[in-house]
Amino acid sequence: MRSQYWQCLLAILILPPLTVASVPPIKNVFQIDYRKASQYKSSCVPHVNKFGTMWLQMHEMTANAIDALSPKNYNDPKEARTRTLLYSFFGIAPKEKPDSNGYEYSINEITRMQQQGRGEPENTYNRKLSAVRTQYQEAQRFLTYEQRDGPDKPRIMCDSTFLDLQRADDEVKDADGNSIPKDPSRPAGEKWKLKDWEQTKCRRNFETNWYFWYTFNSEQGYFVLPKSDFPAKPKINTPWDLDPRTKKPSACLTTDAGWVFSPLEKPSPLPRDDKSAPWTSAQWVILCPSSWLGHIMRTLPTTAPPEGAGIDTLNTTAMTFYHELWHLVDEKIVDYDRVLPIRGKDLTSKNHFTRDGIAIRGGKESLILGKWENANPITRLHDAQTIKSAENFAWFGLTLTAKKKYDRDFSTGVCRKNSPEAVGQSGPSSETSRNTKTTRSTKSRRSVPTTV
Repeated sequence: MRSQYWQCLLAILILPPLTVASVPPIKNVFQIDYRKASQYKSSCVPHVNKFGTMWLQMHEMTANAIDALSPKNYNDPKEARTRTLLYSFFGIAPKEKPDSNGYEYSINEITRMQQQGRGEPENTYNRKLSAVRTQYQEAQRFLTYEQRDGPDKPRIMCDSTFLDLQRADDEVKDADGNSIPKDPSRPAGEKWKLKDWEQTKCRRNFETNWYFWYTFNSEQGYFVLPKSDFPAKPKINTPWDLDPRTKKPSACLTTDAGWVFSPLEKPSPLPRDDKSAPWTSAQWVILCPSSWLGHIMRTLPTTAPPEGAGIDTLNTTAMTFYHELWHLVDEKIVDYDRVLPIRGKDLTSKNHFTRDGIAIRGGKESLILGKWENANPITRLHDAQTIKSAENFAWFGLTLTAKKKYDRDFSTGVCRKNSPEAVGQSGPSSETSRNTKTTRSTKSRRSVPTTV
C-alpha cells in the first residue's frame, strides 16, 4: 500500500495546485468496492492506483470548463478557440462581430428580436450556452458533495458480477439473507416466493422487472431494473449474456465499458409487515473490465499531439468514468445514436447525414453530432441532442483541457496550431469524419469504450 500512496501523491503533484485544493477524497463522494479482489470480481482494488489520477482529471476538466465558460472568459476576444469548440461540440455560435455585450446575445437583445418576428437561431444559441454552463456547474457540485457512507451514497463497482439474478420462485430474503416464512409462527414452514411477495405485499408486477440480489460490504438486499430498459435476451431470458466465469448474466459482456444504474425503489407506502431486505435506492456506477484494458493513456502527455493527429488520440483512462458522471448529474443526459456524414456531401443539410443505431463514441463522433445540429434546418433548443449527450460533455471537457495545455485547436477533429478563420468552418468535414468504427447497438444511459 505504501507504493500506492506514493503513486497517488505523484498524480496530485503533476496536476494544477488550484484544482487539487478543492478536490475532496473520492471516498467522501462515492463508496467504492475495495473488497478482496480474490473473492469479489467487482472489486476495484486492482485499479486503486488509477482512481486518484482519474478523480483529479475529472475535477480539472470540469473546473476548466466552468472557467472557460464564464461570461468574462467566453467574451474575451482572445478566447476564440473556446467559442469554436463550443460551436463544434454543442452547435453554439457566437456573434460574428462582438459589441458591448461581447460575443453572446443579451436577454434584451433576444426579446427585441422576437418582438420583430425573428430571434432564431440566436435564442437557441444563448439558451444552449446557459444550459452547458449550468451542467458543468452541476457536475462540480456532484463531484464535491461529500456524505457519509449510507443507502443513498453513490457506489462504484469494477464489474457487474455482484448482481445475482432472482427468478419468480426464488425465496424472499430478509436483511440477514434468511428466507422469510409465510407464517411467522412457523419459521420452518412454507417460505415466500419473490413473485408472490411482490404481487401480494408490494402490489408490483414481477414480470415487468428484473430482480437481483446484491451484496456490498456489510450491505445486502434487492436491486430492481425495469425490463423496458433492459429487454430479455432470447432463449436465456436474462437482460445480458451469461458470464462464463459465473454462469450468471453480466452487463459487462456487452460492448459497453461503463454503466449507471438507478434501480427502482420499493413501492410506497410499504406494508407494515414487510420484513424483506433493503431495496437499494443508490445510484451505481459500473466500470467494466474493458474500461481498464488497452493502451489508453493515464494522463495527457506533456507535449502536444503532432499536427493533424485525430482528436480521439487524446483519450485517457478517466473518460469512461467521466462519461458516466454526466448520467449521474442529470438523468435526462443520455447516449444518442451517432450521425454519420454521407460521402461527397458538404454537410450543410441534415439530409447529408444518416444514423446507424450505434451510440456515439469518442470525440470525433461528438463533433459530428454538433455538425449535424447546425446543419439546415438548424436544430432548435427543444430538440437539441448535444446538450443532453454524455459523450459531448465528457469530450468537450477533455478537449478544452488539451486546448489549454497545448495551445492547439481541435475544433475540426484534428490537432492544429492554427485555428479556422471562422466559427462556421469548425467541425469535422465529410472527409475527416467518414472513417468511423462500428460496434454493436447500445441503449441510452450506457457508455462505450473509446478506442484510439
